[in-house]
Amino acid sequence: QEDWQNPGWAPYLKHLARDFKLIRYDQRGNGMSDWNDVDISFGKMIDDLEAVIDCYDHRQFAMFGCSQGAAIFAEYAARHPERISKLVLHGSYPRGRRRRGDAQSAAESEALVTLIRQSWGNENPAIRQTITSLMMPGATPDEANWFNEFQRTCGPAANMARFREIFDKMDVVDMLEDIHVATLVTHCTGDSVAPLSEGKLFASRIPGAQF
Repeated sequence: QEDWQNPGWAPYLKHLARDFKLIRYDQRGNGMSDWNDVDISFGKMIDDLEAVIDCYDHRQFAMFGCSQGAAIFAEYAARHPERISKLVLHGSYPRGRRRRGDAQSAAESEALVTLIRQSWGNENPAIRQTITSLMMPGATPDEANWFNEFQRTCGPAANMARFREIFDKMDVVDMLEDIHVATLVTHCTGDSVAPLSEGKLFASRIPGAQF
């Protein structure tokens, strides 16, 4: 619900919803989903996606996965290729920060998880501003302020830190060759969250994918 007011994201959602039936959901542990006593794991996120899709009677549908969500959608595509007409992955990475063989990225991940766990819900938005700067480097002051407050409503610090740990440790490279779906991978140059090289890796390992 909040995303429809997001000054950086809402125009795109409205554009997409103009021509397509757009189905979105909050992953477990954040947003309007339950926050407390939730088993947050990569496997459970796949289960949740399957449950959401099974609520609808669509024989086939197109999937759009961005950032860390791309790996979840890619896993689903490998398991259920008959359900997907097209797969679009944007700003994606098949390997988290701690799985790229880069000591600096691993250290940054560990530091960020600690900061999120200790300071996410504070009135001072300094830690959330770090995330905002990564996600929206060109944000105007109003857009940055909105996103800083939006993050605080997404969930508790413990859950946010757990998400960061999961996505920084994930590695789905080995299953990408099992995806047999028409796939388009797009990526912004200078992406500060997911390196361009990770997007290229995604596209190179999925048979027939276009980058």
